[in-house]
Amino acid sequence: MAAAILVATIALVRPLHVEYYEVNDVPLIDYLAAHVQPDDDLIVSPSGIFLVAYYGPWPVTAVETEHFSYAMATIGRERTRYLYPRTREAEDVSRYLTESKPNRAWYLAYRTGVTEPDVIAAMVARGYRVHQAQETRRGRLYLALATR
Repeated sequence: MAAAILVATIALVRPLHVEYYEVNDVPLIDYLAAHVQPDDDLIVSPSGIFLVAYYGPWPVTAVETEHFSYAMATIGRERTRYLYPRTREAEDVSRYLTESKPNRAWYLAYRTGVTEPDVIAAMVARGYRVHQAQETRRGRLYLALATR
């Protein structure tokens, strides 16, 4: 009985330490924040918006949108395109790059599933060389450079 009480006391008194092995996505945002330039465009996948909101240095506010009944986080940075959860992300990126014509565009592909290769293919089709800049277990950060 005394041993059980001792083990229970140690478990309650000792501070809890939790490790998240190789799932910390701060490196994606740290790399982006260190390398993004004011004139760069930023394209954020639907799940990536929350990554940027939680880890990014930009101010974040919740706003209503026409597309959703719940609030979306908005990062206070110009030249940013948020891809909304739908199946036409590649079309959206293609249209965005055609209209914006940036020299450099970052793509934060965070928990994207099957759409990531289509988005990258759309960037290449619009005349960009796409380079993977950073990777974690749940996401990748790409830099697209205009070839024109």
